[in-house]
Order: sequence, then C-alpha cells, then structure tokens
Amino acid sequence: MKTVKKLMQATYMIVVMLSFISCEKETLVDLEEFNQEDFDAVDVDTLSSKNLISGYWQRVDAPAFGDANRITVDGNGNPWIVTSFLWNIAVYDIELNRVFFLSTDVVGGGFINRAADIGAGRLGSLWITNSRNNIFYSNVSPDGPNFTRADGSARIVDVDDQGAAWVINNNLIYKRINGNNGSWTQETGAGVDIGIGGNRVYVIGTNKNLYLRRSNGGYDNLGGIVERVDVDSQGRAWVINSAGDIFINDGSGFQKLPGSAIDVGCSSRGDVYVIGSTDRKIYRWINQ
Repeated sequence: MKTVKKLMQATYMIVVMLSFISCEKETLVDLEEFNQEDFDAVDVDTLSSKNLISGYWQRVDAPAFGDANRITVDGNGNPWIVTSFLWNIAVYDIELNRVFFLSTDVVGGGFINRAADIGAGRLGSLWITNSRNNIFYSNVSPDGPNFTRADGSARIVDVDDQGAAWVINNNLIYKRINGNNGSWTQETGAGVDIGIGGNRVYVIGTNKNLYLRRSNGGYDNLGGIVERVDVDSQGRAWVINSAGDIFINDGSGFQKLPGSAIDVGCSSRGDVYVIGSTDRKIYRWINQ
C-alpha cells in the first residue's frame, strides 16, 4: 500500500474538496439488505458444465463518485473510477475507506478532458484514454499521478502484469512496454475490448465473441455475445453482455453470475468489482 498511501497524502490531488468525501467504517451493504432490483441474490445459472465459483455482490458505499462509467483495479485492490463528476477520475482507498478525486492536469499544459477508459497496472502504472482518443500515462508517484500525453490514439486500454499497456484503436490491437518511453507495436487480432490478467489476454472480437489469445498470437473463439471484459488473477475472464448480465469463463465454458453491470475490473491479487447497471455504484464480489 505504500504507493497508494503516498498518493492519498499528495497535495497534487484534490482531497479537500468537500467534507462528504470521508465516510464511516461500516460501508459495505449486504446485498439482501440493499435489495436493489438488478442485484437481487439469485441462484447461479450454469450455462455449461462449468461451475467455477459461488458468491454474491456487496455494494461499496463510497460517497460522491457521481455516476461511475469505467473501472479498473490496481495491484493493491483499490478501484480507480472514471466518473461523471467534476474532474471525473477518482480512486477509492479500501484501507482508508475514502474517495479521492485526482487532478487531470497534464505535464506541459492542458488536461485530460473527459476520460473514457482507464487501466491500472500491478506495478503502479496508470493509463487513461479520453473522448478524443488521446492517450495519457502516469507512473503513480509520491506527488500523485503526473500525467503525460503519449503518442498514438485509442479508446480502450488495459495494463498487463508486467506493466505493458494494451490499447485498441479502430479495432486494431497495439502494445507498449517501458511506459511512456516505449513505442507502440501492433499485435495480432482485432476487437472492441481487451482484458489482461493471470498471464492471459482475452479480446472481444468485432463480432462480439470472446477470444482467448494463445502464446503464438492466435486466438481460440470461446463464443458468447459480450461487451466488456477483464481478467482476474487466475486468468479467468469476467464479461458483461449488452443486457448487463455477468459471466465468468476460464477458457472452457461460461458460468452466469447474479447481478447486472456495465463494466468490470479485476486486480492481480484477486479483487473483482463491477459498476451496477441501474445505480452506477460500485460492487465487490464476495466468494462463498
């Protein structure tokens, strides 16, 4: 937690915005108590022979996010959120139980302006795209993120366990190692979303099928019609379809999970969060 703790102390960040940013310790609301329609506790429907996990979603009652639009989770289990509120990038510190909004100023002048997607790496790197398909990079420092504009264009971004950024631009997949000092190289395949974790890469193809990338650059078609994907520490894909249904796939079959969401984020240590479809709040998966 050293990096994130330093981040929270930074004067660079807007931590004195409003007194409502802090909240009390007991903030996770049991699903059955919350009784939200699109997160009713229902039996898991196994769509194949797979029965990978069992559990439920628990709401993170962090205040003042605004509507969350996109989510990623860093190596310490802290969710980073693209929101509709003010500067629209926030991080929820799970240890301090506080929300911090980040300045989106860019080194050399300007600011990010309407973040569209976000990816956080296990080693501390943070990549963001905006509505104009610009790409921004930060290696989170004691003074908070210091964003720099990266070359290239993209709308979708994720970060692998080694800190390399993977982006999608006009359905083509590019990868960049060595932070903002590297260069983009085109990878095989094409798609509309990408998720990386547990040394696996999953891509949602232009046909909306889920694909698992092989080590030789080829792909296995896993089927499904899905919209968003991220990958947990065990290399399992968590996906969401256009109706908001949530599924998990280990490469050999889908299992439907309870709940309804618009995006999902996984960490390298095993945390999984989603953004609820109706209320745009944050939910954490609890294994049973």
